Amino acid sequence: MRSTLLSLIPRWRRWPTERGEAGQSLVEFALALPIVALVRLGGVDLSRGYAIQIALQNAARGGAEAALIGTASTGSAIATYVRNELAGTPGNDPSPAPVIISRGTESGGCFVTVRVWYTHRTLVAWPGIPNVARIDRTTKVRDFRPVVAGDADDSEDSQDSQD
Repeated sequence: MRSTLLSLIPRWRRWPTERGEAGQSLVEFALALPIVALVRLGGVDLSRGYAIQIALQNAARGGAEAALIGTASTGSAIATYVRNELAGTPGNDPSPAPVIISRGTESGGCFVTVRVWYTHRTLVAWPGIPNVARIDRTTKVRDFRPVVAGDADDSEDSQDSQD
């Protein structure tokens, strides 16, 4: 009776155990799982580095703009503003990020330059690949407001770093 019922079901719709291939899917899954896990973990590490790079660029730009519009006027206030911007990225500790602020005039314009860098560490110690990368970003913004005589800073260099 069983053989006649099986003959009614097309061969391609039968269970794999009936063709003697019971463990094939399990073996293929066991072989592919470590490769898929490593690729995925590598993608997570790469995307974390990219997110920190974008956060540094945005923090440097925000610090320079805050210095120009007067939101933050001193070097420590600008550095605090930059670190607050960096703190918005999940998994990022902005406290050791050094910030360098410089103001000056060049070619008849006033500029504010903010430089910030961060040491990024990967989640996994990958063999043959550096596990630590220093990401450095600089933003230079020009102030287009009219300069009143005696109002421009010739060169004020400020560095706020916590070593």
